[in-house]
Amino acid sequence: DGSLPLTANGPLFTNPNWYRTLQEIKRDDRRLRLLSNAFLEYEVLERLALKTAINVELGQTQINFFSPSTAGAIGAAPPQKARGDVSNNNFYSWMSENTATYKRNIGDHEFDVLAGFTVQQFRNQGAEFAKTDYPDDRVPTLNAASTFVSGGTGVDEWSLVSYLARLNYNFKGRYLLSAAFRRDGSSRFGSNNKWGNFPSVSAGWILSD
Repeated sequence: DGSLPLTANGPLFTNPNWYRTLQEIKRDDRRLRLLSNAFLEYEVLERLALKTAINVELGQTQINFFSPSTAGAIGAAPPQKARGDVSNNNFYSWMSENTATYKRNIGDHEFDVLAGFTVQQFRNQGAEFAKTDYPDDRVPTLNAASTFVSGGTGVDEWSLVSYLARLNYNFKGRYLLSAAFRRDGSSRFGSNNKWGNFPSVSAGWILSD
């Protein structure tokens, strides 16, 4: 008659009808993400340029899950209690970058100096709730259920401030030298060690020249 049985009998125990489980369990994921960036660059003097940039990222995730009483689960043949889960997360991240660059050629010597600072902040706020004991399977929203199973809210956030400098030196387009220094202050570092210094140096020789 086209109807689907609730269970499928196995040699040892009764299982849910897995085809029915696949058809009836609903999970609706909705994700929204926005990326944007803008910058302004201005040549103050010859060879000296200032640049400021702002980058923003926004995101939202919504998940609605509903398992009706006819779906069952591994080791638990239906009918079972229907269960609904709802979660919602919203986050944003923004970063501001500000640099000054100076370039100069003196004969066979080429210099490129950069200095600046960046600021970044991230925040995520979410909530998740689950309920059961629905009067029937026709209304899957949480307000139709009578028993609270689990739930909670949470916030995750951090911020970062960085100061940076870099020197590139080029001799005759053949010998290369670069040195950089970065100082980061992070809210994720320990309370007694908020700042870290990160120097680096590199050298190169273009053999083909």
